[in-house]
Amino acid sequence: MLGELRQLRSDRLAGRLTGDAAADDDVDRRLQRRIAAFEQLVVQLAGAKIVLDVAPGTFAIPGEEFRVGVRILVAEAIPVSVRAEGLGEVGVQLQTADDSPPRLDAGGTLQLDVAVRMPLSADATDDPMGPCFRGDRFVPPVRLRFWLDLAGAEIPLDVTVPVEERAPLELAVVPRSLLLPRSRRELQFTVDVVRNTRFPVEGMLEVRARAGYAIQQDRRPVVLRDHRGDRFRFQVRAADNQRSGVDVLRIALAGTRVTLPIHKVDVEVPPDLRVGVLRSRDNTLPGILGVAGLGLSWSELSDADIAAGELSRFDTIVVDVRALRDRPGARRGFRSLLEFAEAGGRLVVFYHKDIEFHPAGEAFLGAPFAPFRIGKARVTRADAPVTVLRPDHVLLNHPNTIRPSDWDGWGQERALYLPRLYSADFEELLEMHDPGQPEERGALLYARTGEGEYVYCSLALWRQLKKLHPGAVRLLANLLTPARQH
Repeated sequence: MLGELRQLRSDRLAGRLTGDAAADDDVDRRLQRRIAAFEQLVVQLAGAKIVLDVAPGTFAIPGEEFRVGVRILVAEAIPVSVRAEGLGEVGVQLQTADDSPPRLDAGGTLQLDVAVRMPLSADATDDPMGPCFRGDRFVPPVRLRFWLDLAGAEIPLDVTVPVEERAPLELAVVPRSLLLPRSRRELQFTVDVVRNTRFPVEGMLEVRARAGYAIQQDRRPVVLRDHRGDRFRFQVRAADNQRSGVDVLRIALAGTRVTLPIHKVDVEVPPDLRVGVLRSRDNTLPGILGVAGLGLSWSELSDADIAAGELSRFDTIVVDVRALRDRPGARRGFRSLLEFAEAGGRLVVFYHKDIEFHPAGEAFLGAPFAPFRIGKARVTRADAPVTVLRPDHVLLNHPNTIRPSDWDGWGQERALYLPRLYSADFEELLEMHDPGQPEERGALLYARTGEGEYVYCSLALWRQLKKLHPGAVRLLANLLTPARQH
């Protein structure tokens, strides 16, 4: 039956090519589905399957070859022969352990070593996996088609090789962008050079910048023969009186190029500010605080640091976005952070989900005054108008004046998981709302507690900080700077 269906399809195709048969796409589709169903039935009856074994760390490199172990298992005691081809210009060569033709005489297991050669890419890109995403579909970079001749019926079996396609040489810059505040001139960054190719890499790693920047050792020799990679640290110095905007550093090695933007932001922050950070899974805030950004002295706080309560060395402590969700120890020791604020420090808490700030079965209190309950309300419009309720407040004026334009150009949303119930001891600084929705005044709350301060910020600030939005950077600097430094 399978042979008859294939012959019918072949005859229809031949007739169409000679103009003897009318086109009937619907019949062709149904015929092809019927053939595929019979092929699957033959495979199932034979108990045939293919298992791939790919060594860890294997990548598909354009123009190069890699090896895949293949086991072909056939349950029925029938003769089986094998051939293979690559899909999408991928080359394939089969080899058995004894160099005999790939064949089983009576079922069982056939082990093959398959050499896969990747085609050279006509359009080299920074992301070789990018072309695999076609609309809403993902097409794996390496697909093979094995033809199994099962007792005279040749059946195609398509398999996907679980590898990523990588460029022969990769450059990764850390961080991905630099923040240059008005008070700084020098920034640091690193470039990771990764050799994916099996061939040696030799060349000169170069960093180029526009006039006004000086880069120490802007050309570094790179020699990678036995090693997979190396890391190079660079320091860039900007000229005085840099105007706000974005400049770009261009980094190149042996034809591989990446760029590193420098965001010049009109922002002030006390250089001697000491910040403690209860980190989350997101690296945005640490990247902005350190040598690639504001250049502040900051330390990560462990659960043990919080429990010990020796926090007086800090001016400000920040609980980063959703940092408490996987930190029961930090929640249990949170009283130490509230005491830090009462003793004269500033405690800044960024947004958390309600279930993270009020875990079931825990008597957790994350604010100095009760009640304080997080809700689920959001302001989803990134361009929702922002009304400043306390224009003279320290958070909006020290050390940077927050201007109306600082709220322009936000992305995705304004605020999320806004507090729904809070004490009158908190000052409401902003009002915002989505069209047709109630006013929300809890996006930025401030309270004096003892000798210090407490700030709860449910603004979607971290989304803006990821792209170094100038207004978000200025507001962050204000949140970090205690009022006593006014």
